[in-house]
Formats: sequence, C-alpha cells, structure tokens
Amino acid sequence: MRVLLESWWQDPVPGLSLEFPEQGLPGALHFRLTSADLENWMDVSLVPAFDVLGQLSSSVKPKPQVYSTLLNSGCQAGEHAACFAELRRNFVNTRPVKLKNLILLVKHWYRQVCPAMAAGKETLPPPYALELLTIFAWEQGCGKDAFSLARGLRTVLGLIQQYQHLCVFWTVNYGFEDPAVARFLRAQLERPRPVILDPSDPTWDVGNGAAWHWARLAQEAESCYDQPCFLQESGVPVQPWEGPGLPRAGCSGLGHPIQRDPNQGTPADSKSLSAGHPRTASKLPSRPAPGPSGAASTAPSVLGTASDLSQTPTKELDRFIQDHLKPSPQFQEQVKRAINVILRCLHENSDHKVSRVSKGGSFGRGTDLKGGCDVEIIIFLTCFTDYKGQGTRSAEILDEIRSQLESWWRLQVPDLSLRFPEQNAPGALQFRLVSTDLESQMDVCLLPAFDAVGQLGSGAKPNPQVYSTLLNSGCQEGECAACFAELRRNFVNTRPVKLKNLILLVKHWYHQVAAQNKGEGPARASLPPVYALELLTVFAWEQGCGKDRFDMAEGLRTVLGLVQQYQQLCIYWTVNYSVEDPALRTHLLGQLRKPRPLILDPADPTWNVGQGSWELLAQEAGVLSTQACCTSRDGTPVQPWDVMPALLYQTPAGDLDKFISEFLQPNRQFLAQVNKAIDTICSFLRENCFRKSPIKVIKVVKGGSLAKGTALQGRSDADLVVFLSCFSRFTEQGNMRAEIISEIRAQLEACQREQQFEVKFEVSKWENPRVLSFSLTSQTVLDQSVDFDVLPAFDALGQLASGSRPSPQVYGSLIRSYGNAGEYSPCFTELQRDFVISRPTKLKSLIRLVKHWYRQCSKMPKGRGSLPPQHGLELLAVYAWEQGGQDSQFSMAEGFRTVLELITQYRQLCVYWTINYKAEDEAVGDFLKLQLQKPRPIILDPADPTGNLGHNARWDLLAKEAAACASALCCTGRDGTPIRPWPVKVRGL
Repeated sequence: MRVLLESWWQDPVPGLSLEFPEQGLPGALHFRLTSADLENWMDVSLVPAFDVLGQLSSSVKPKPQVYSTLLNSGCQAGEHAACFAELRRNFVNTRPVKLKNLILLVKHWYRQVCPAMAAGKETLPPPYALELLTIFAWEQGCGKDAFSLARGLRTVLGLIQQYQHLCVFWTVNYGFEDPAVARFLRAQLERPRPVILDPSDPTWDVGNGAAWHWARLAQEAESCYDQPCFLQESGVPVQPWEGPGLPRAGCSGLGHPIQRDPNQGTPADSKSLSAGHPRTASKLPSRPAPGPSGAASTAPSVLGTASDLSQTPTKELDRFIQDHLKPSPQFQEQVKRAINVILRCLHENSDHKVSRVSKGGSFGRGTDLKGGCDVEIIIFLTCFTDYKGQGTRSAEILDEIRSQLESWWRLQVPDLSLRFPEQNAPGALQFRLVSTDLESQMDVCLLPAFDAVGQLGSGAKPNPQVYSTLLNSGCQEGECAACFAELRRNFVNTRPVKLKNLILLVKHWYHQVAAQNKGEGPARASLPPVYALELLTVFAWEQGCGKDRFDMAEGLRTVLGLVQQYQQLCIYWTVNYSVEDPALRTHLLGQLRKPRPLILDPADPTWNVGQGSWELLAQEAGVLSTQACCTSRDGTPVQPWDVMPALLYQTPAGDLDKFISEFLQPNRQFLAQVNKAIDTICSFLRENCFRKSPIKVIKVVKGGSLAKGTALQGRSDADLVVFLSCFSRFTEQGNMRAEIISEIRAQLEACQREQQFEVKFEVSKWENPRVLSFSLTSQTVLDQSVDFDVLPAFDALGQLASGSRPSPQVYGSLIRSYGNAGEYSPCFTELQRDFVISRPTKLKSLIRLVKHWYRQCSKMPKGRGSLPPQHGLELLAVYAWEQGGQDSQFSMAEGFRTVLELITQYRQLCVYWTINYKAEDEAVGDFLKLQLQKPRPIILDPADPTGNLGHNARWDLLAKEAAACASALCCTGRDGTPIRPWPVKVRGL
C-alpha cells in the first residue's frame, strides 16, 4: 500500500503534500497530509482489518458471538480495535454539535497542558480517553443539545481530578447477556482505576490506570479553576453539572466508583437495547416526589450511578451498603444536636403551646442514606383540637417559626448552615441543614399538627375512635398523615438492622433511576414516593423471610420482582387499625376496590402511598434483575423469596375467584410449552433408554399437580414415572436403582443436547445415585418453572381402561408387599391423576387456593414434627365438595371456609373412597378395617389404601392457622359476619 501511495502521489492532490514519518506502530501505515501553507495537517493511520461486523444496520447491536469470538482469539488488549472502527465512529458522530464542540475544547486543553505529548511521551492517557470522559459527563449531568460550555468543561476537569475512582463503560454494542462477555467485563471492571472501556471493543481499556500517568493531568485540571473561563461575570465560580457519579464543587471523592449502567440508553443507543430489557429514552427532572407530609423528599446529593450497584457481586452487597450508603455518624450526631436546639427554642419561645414533638422521615425511621436524607419534625400544638383545625392557622404559625429559626440559628449551631428553599408544601416549613465539613445535608420538613393519637405506650394500638374521627373529618387522602408520624416511624424503626440496610439499597436504586432520567419527559414527581419502596421492602421481608439475617441479593431481587408486578400490588397492615371497627372496615373495603397499585400507609388508612407512575421503575427493575447484583457466581439468577403482590388473608371473600385467576392460575402459554416438552422427553426416553439391554420402557406417565390440572403459578412440582419391564413385583422396585437412574440420566442429558425446547430444560447436577430430577423453566414468563422427579416403578396396573377398577389381586399383592405407608404410591400415579383430573374446573381452583394457603402455613415456625402432606389437603378439598353438594358453580369462599372447618376438626376426620378398591375383597376388606381403626385423622389415598395421609403430622399447627384464617377478610362477609361452611360430615363413608 505504501508503494502504491508513493507512486500515485506523483500527481499530488492540489494543496496537500504526503509525508511518511517513522513507522512506530505494527499493523498500521502512518502518513501525514499537510496543507500547502503548512498551518494544517492530518495524521492518517491506514489499517487492514478483518471484517468481523459485516454490513451492520444503523443502531443494531453486533451479535454476541462477535465479541465471544474476539475474547477466544487470544488477542491483546485493543489489538483488534480497528475491526470495530465503524461502531467507534458512530458512537460519537451521532452526538449533538455542541457536545462535539465541548470535546474540541477538552482536547485543546489537553494539548495546551501536555506539550510533551508532541514529543511522543506515551505515558499520558490518549486524547480518546478524554473524548469518552466528556461524553460520559454530558450524559450524566446534562443530556441537552444546548448547554453552558464552561459548566461542561468544569465537569470534565472535575472527573479528571477524581481519576482514581473512575470506572466508565457502555453496553451499546456489547453487554452482559452472553456469559463469556459477562465474565470478561467483570474482570475488566476490577482493573486498577481509572477504567474507561471503549464502547465498541471491551478488550480496550483506554483509561488504563495501570499504564497511563493521570496524576499529571489531574494536577493541571485542579490548577485551572481560578482562570477567567471558569468565573461568571459576577466573579462567582462556574459550578459543574451534578448527576450520578459526577463530583460536586468543593467536595473530594465521588462517593462511589463510576460505572455506566449496562442497559442505560442514550440518544444514540436507546433503540439498540435487547427486547428483554426495554427502556424509555426519556429522562425525568430531579423534582422530588411528595413525602408523607406532602413536603419534598429530596434525593441524596451524593450518588453513584445505578451500575455501581448493578455490577456489585451478590456477596459484596453488604459491604457496598456499609461503604457507600450508610450515613456519616458524625453528621447524624450534628443533625440530632441541631434538631434538639430547634425543639428547645420552640418550647421556650413559641407563642403556641407545644404539647410534644416527634421526629419522623427517613432520619426518624433509621433509613437515611449517606450524603443527604430527610427528617420530619412534627410539632403537636394544643391550639389544634381536631384534624381540620390544623389547616386553618398553619401558615401564620409557620411564618412565626421561620422568623424565630432565622434569628436563633447562627448563635446555636456553628457547624451547620441553614437554608430555606422555595416552599412548595402547604402546611409545612421546609429547610435544609448542610454540614460545612462533612459534605452531607439533611432536608427538614417542620409540620404543626393535631395530637390525634396522644402518648401511646409501646406496642399499643390507637383507640379506634382516632380513625373513625379521621374518616368523618372530611380530610383528603393523606392530608393528616403528619398526625400519625410516630406510628409511621415506629413501624420501620423497630425492624432488624439488616432489613433497614436492604431498604437503603432499594432507596439508592430508586434515586439512581430518578436521577438518570432527569431533564426530559414527565416530572419526577409522577414517580411514587420513595416511602412506598420502603414499605414494599418491609412487606417483601415479612412475607418472604422474617429473619434477622438473610441474603441481601435475594431480598433485593424480591423487591424488584414486586415492583415489576406493580399492577397487582395490594398491600396493607392492621398493626394500628383493623377491620373489626365497622367504619374502618367499610373504608378499607372501599380502598381495596380502587385500582392497583394499592399500598396503604400502616399509620394512616386514608393514604395510598402507591400512587404515582410505576412504569419506569418496573422497567428498570427488570434491567437490574439481570445484572451482577442479582446473579449467582454460576451466572444463574438469584432466586427471590416466595412473595406474592397481594395476600390471601387480606382479600375480600367476594374476590377469591379473581385472586385465584390473577395469582394462582399458571400461565397458559407456559403450561402448553411444558406439556409439549414433556411429550418430547417421554418419547425420547421410551425410544432410547436401555437400547442395549433386555430392559424395556413400558410407559412413561406424568403425575403430580401438573397432570391433575392443579399446578400453581410460579414454581411447582411434578413426577415423571417410568414403568420398566425389569420389575415384576412391588418388592423388586428397589433393585438396580442406581444403574437405572444412571441410564435415565444419560438419556435425559442426551435429550437436552439433541432436542429443541421452548422452555429451559435443566437436568439436576446433584449426583445422588437413587434420585433424579430436572426442571423446565419459562424463557419468557418471569419465575415460572416446574421441577420434576423421575421415578422408576413397577407396572402394577398394566393397560387399564379408562373408568375401570384395578384387579383385586393388585391390591392383595400390594398389602402383602408394603412395609411403609405409601411406599409404592408411584405405581398408582395414573389412578391418582384420574381421581382429580375429571373434576370440575372450579373445584380444581379451590384445590389451588387450599394449596396456596398450605404453602403460606409451611413458612410458619413449626418446632418439632412436620405439617401434613399437601396431597392430603387436596383430597380434603375434594371430600368437602362431594359432601357439600357437588355444585360446579359454588361460592369459593364457602368452599374454602368448609376445608378450613374440616382441618380444625382433624381429631374426628375419617375420609376414604372405594372408587378403586372395595371392602368386598377379603384381603382388602380386612386391611381397610385395620386402617380405619387407627387414630384420627385418617385420609386414605383413593388409589393406594396403604397411604394414610393424615397420620403422624402436626395437624394441630395447621388447625391453629385454619382458625385464624376463618376470621380473616377472605372468610367474612362485607358486614363482618363469618362465611358459613357447607354442612359436611367429618366421619367418612
């Protein structure tokens, strides 16, 4: 190419000369084009390259294989950067003109302060690193086409000063979806700071903290701030942009490493996001959402970006909270002293008598974030004698308090400054306490209030009249929330420390989402208040864990899952108010009829804190759920706690059918996919197992809830029973088990490799020679899976015609063979399936409801012993329906109430069927008599008389829960009277 160029250039391009300098870079040809006047030149690098991308359409991401192949090629860092030149060009070229002007300004400054660069001093970072840093500063701090160049330049220089904390990357072209790329990226992000990854080539760290000398640039950046270009006409210094990961004027450190959100869209890349992680291109301004008092709940001023969290490994989340989210104890102490001064002054100088005061907000609840948080100071005044009265004189009282605060302050608290922002919350006085040396701030909302609750003893509920008076006062929703600040504070403040840490993590994520989307689109005030996320976190912990110690990643994953299900959220507590009071019951039922999400404040039943626009939060929750902070070491998603967006106990009796439809009914598409996959697996096993053996697969039968049509939404269990010719009697079923399991495992793994499935098919890696299981997981529906146990069995029934009874000899042989109750139950899987599958759809829905209730009970602490088997409760539901009239369109509340009633009478239960076995046969008859003489409860499996599902279990615990549920909202009418159960005998046929 050089020879060709030199020969062609004999007829030179007019006005340009061609020069070849010393060639110092392998794999490239360098030459310079110089203008005739010698005042302008262009250095050109001509690089032959592999066309790895092909003709890539605009805004389309390269295939992940492009990058996984790059990583497997053994290349050095950035060695093949030329292959991605188009992506690198497009990343910058589509930006606004003014941003490119800012890049020119930064590059000019670079050349001015680093003249040694012209002499080839290679230890300085390349100018391209500063181009990327400029784009990052603009994206995080501005994002607009028109802006102040001085502020932009000031921001970039501030980032250069903080080079030891920089970790900046984009995923517009590559991401964490591919496991190989994800592993490589995580390793890159652990390199010495600064890390600035090229957006088109993840192997190229253009920041290269291990090689380049950033310290010199940082010194030069610091020395520039007093220059005229950074001073306004008034002489006041130009302030840098503020945003996620950007330094603040006068502050050292960033508070967090800066990492670019792996799925964060920019104007250039928002269209190239994976369909699995949609994201709006709009951003939200930083106007705060209203807090409990209607005052502003301001986000902390020192925040990293969402990917600080997103790229934190699950095991390091606790350390992340301690290092980055916990507030400074010194600042907290300062605030306490300041608040005490305010309260003392109010007591001593106020013209209005203060009966008592209360501290609320995140500071009072113990959920305040590092850098900035909020506190409510509630002043209970004796001049307010009812709810409405506090609104009539509050403006006058607040003016007086403001005047007093301004006059007292300087003398009282020297280390904190007091600032009054624009007052936008009626009935409240807002001000900010800013630490002059600890780089922290506290937003304070001072509210005069009516003392509705009075001095409550610890753990005591308010008098019901407190709330009935509130409901009769005509107050608007949440208007009098300040009156209940102490109850709100105590609800959270008494929780375990680790739960409060989880709340900090969730709030940090919330603020990052709000901050990243500032400046465009709807106002941030349209987001739900951050307090709603606090309550959602408490709810997730209560329902899914309840322990002082837990896995932080599981907790976060659970809250994110609930945020994604915001359209179904129905959450409230009755720690302070309950449905026993008729007025409150009527009000609560009215609240429950409102659109979702519904999250009632546990202190004020009139306030639905769930109001607001959840779409953005739900979208971002889906993105974060796929990142490192929610991913196990092996790359699989962290499993959330088992928490539903609404509770059965809190569902009105008339809404139980809707509850089942929304929360318990499995996704139909997923069920169809699972059944199709099971058909494929069964056929494969029949055709391929034991090919080189005399053993034959007679049939493969699907059992469990999936086969019966009673599977629950979420994670459910099922059986795959493989009937083999090598078993000729029940007692042989344990023979050769290890060899048989090994062969079936090998064929399942072969099926996994060779067949195509619409669901994720995984064979358990647990190498137990006697147990084999696999799972089918939805690839499109969140948290939907079925776990199968594979059970080799003796074909005792043979080819039994539908509706026909097994031969009495089958049961005679069973009775002679069995040693433990239900030991050979898998042999009768077809009969167990047929007993339920033919029942009406609504009865199967009742079974689902009972199973769901049972699962909730199984989370309760049990002490010694285990609860009765779930299959026993399924049979009890069938028995209740049969004895209660067999109506196919019954009242769900009545059916459920009947099953609960039977459970409470477990000491008398004697339930069995003779649909498959009869007492007429002598052997079976004698055996049944023995079975029915055993202690109650007795619930015999209709397919296997040896299986007594009522024996040797903690029915007392279940009965206690059943009695509690029978008095809950789901089992009582609108007027509070209990739902009547069906008249069912507790003694069997």
